Amino acid sequence: NAAFAITPAVKLIDSAGSSYFATFSLAYAADVDPTGATIQAKAVDLYENPVFNAPVNNVVVIKGGYDPTFTFNTGSFTNVHGTITITTGSVTFENVVIL
Repeated sequence: NAAFAITPAVKLIDSAGSSYFATFSLAYAADVDPTGATIQAKAVDLYENPVFNAPVNNVVVIKGGYDPTFTFNTGSFTNVHGTITITTGSVTFENVVIL
């Protein structure tokens, strides 16, 4: 029998390294770098209502539309079905569509 491992849709890259999560919210909550991180997402549909509320000096870059191996994000998008709230900190989005 063959066994397959499916990489979750979201990847966090911060000073602690790389980790994988099912949602933006889980990846954001796991960010241990006080100055920020990069969060990458596959070209998938995510159903969530993330709240970004890090300290003011925290800068998070969210890049969507990645291929299954998180190598390229050219020409594709990650669709977020929900509401995104930013209360503190800085969040930059690339290739993310909010529906």
